[in-house]
Amino acid sequence: MSPVDLASPAAQVDAMKLVHPPQPVNDSVRAFLDIAGFGDAGPCLAVAAKDEMYQYALGEFHHSSPERAIQAYFRSGAAACRILGRLLDWRFPARPAGLRVLDFASGYGRMTRFLKVARPELKVTVCEIDPDAVAFQRQWLGVEGEVSTTDPADLGVDGPWDCIFVASLFSHLPERTFEAWLEALYRRLAPGGVLIFSVHDEAVLLPGRTMPESGFYFEAMSESEFLSTEDYGSAWVREAYVRDAVARVAASHDSEAPIVGRVPQGLWHLQDLYIAVRPGTAEVPPPDSISPDSIPLGRGIEGHLDGFEWSSEGGLSLEGWAVDHDLKGFPEALTLQIEGIDPATARELLQPALGRPDVASFLRDERFVTSGFRLELPQDLIVSPDLLVTLTAEGQNGQEILFVGTLESALQSVAREKDVVRRGILEARLATLEQDLAASRGRTAGLQQRLTDVQQRFEDLGWQRHVLEEQIRSMEASFFWKLRNRWFALKGAGGD
Repeated sequence: MSPVDLASPAAQVDAMKLVHPPQPVNDSVRAFLDIAGFGDAGPCLAVAAKDEMYQYALGEFHHSSPERAIQAYFRSGAAACRILGRLLDWRFPARPAGLRVLDFASGYGRMTRFLKVARPELKVTVCEIDPDAVAFQRQWLGVEGEVSTTDPADLGVDGPWDCIFVASLFSHLPERTFEAWLEALYRRLAPGGVLIFSVHDEAVLLPGRTMPESGFYFEAMSESEFLSTEDYGSAWVREAYVRDAVARVAASHDSEAPIVGRVPQGLWHLQDLYIAVRPGTAEVPPPDSISPDSIPLGRGIEGHLDGFEWSSEGGLSLEGWAVDHDLKGFPEALTLQIEGIDPATARELLQPALGRPDVASFLRDERFVTSGFRLELPQDLIVSPDLLVTLTAEGQNGQEILFVGTLESALQSVAREKDVVRRGILEARLATLEQDLAASRGRTAGLQQRLTDVQQRFEDLGWQRHVLEEQIRSMEASFFWKLRNRWFALKGAGGD
């Protein structure tokens, strides 16, 4: 397929509105880049307003806070880049230059921008169904790009590829195209190449849904406004379904079976990662097997800042939680940095491993019951709402950024989330009341129908009585009826 024509109306990216410029514009973004290991030689940070992943973060998770949404966008992209880098090092430990990597369903380059900087020796190509997104990445990120299709049979991007990375596409595909897309990508792998893709497992199936016996559940709903929800909705699968699909696809191309591994909720603490290694060559032999211990990757650290309280003295208490899913407990280390405050003082302000039974209940693991932390900021340290606060955690599989931003953005974020929680509670109560009202209306309608039936019955009985009375009057007027009455009268007078 030929490259996108940047002069076409659909690809006028020069005039495309940006919600973030190519360079960092505030201290929180610079701090994020430093912690993530990019520093001054960071990636292009241009983010298009049309980018649905940014819009989803803005609307769904960070409640109209651009500062928090852009942080979430960059953090998720950097996390995916870190995961891909580790898997590439595991599969190709010599780190040969020129490895051909295809970022499939790449969007507007949420991950690719970081990969270009972190792994400059790679030959990266993106493929995305939105032509504007492809043009955006070609211009701003400097990568080769191809436009994808809704039908895997029409995919024009060639191969072979040493690695194909597919984040959050198979978690949206209907069953009719799931295996077809697996086949289209798998056959474009080079011998010994690795296909890495993510899915929603049955373990994260939404409440009120039941997984069919087939092991595949699909709903026509998604955050995308670009694609039909019939082609791009929300899907959940069982592990057996995925492994069987990969086996069938591989059997149609190779005499040997691929090596397949799985990392539960290894991508963004939500989606399972599958790693399928195609039978290889002597230069790059595939591993004998893939087990959780052999993959240098785990679910990692997850955490959140979700509470604050002002003290009577004017100080501030920030609260949150953090868990290391691989250690099944509190992270090995929690590091707090506050602008202008000595690190030793910051360590004293942080209280780790506090009780959070709600988190243990939410994550369904009692080992996370002491996952809470609290940060106590005395009044004399709160010198400005622009005070930069960063919170990171160290664990078995590396570092995770839990929060980076100004004190004001932290308070706004928590306040928004509390508003959303309150709104959720009110909406749930409203839904319950509406259900009760509907049930009452149903009962009222039932009673009304019964009353109508009774009234109709009375009317029917009244009509039947009228008919009988008319019949009796007709009979009394007849000759035989009069004769009968005289007979009974005479019989009664005679006493016999």
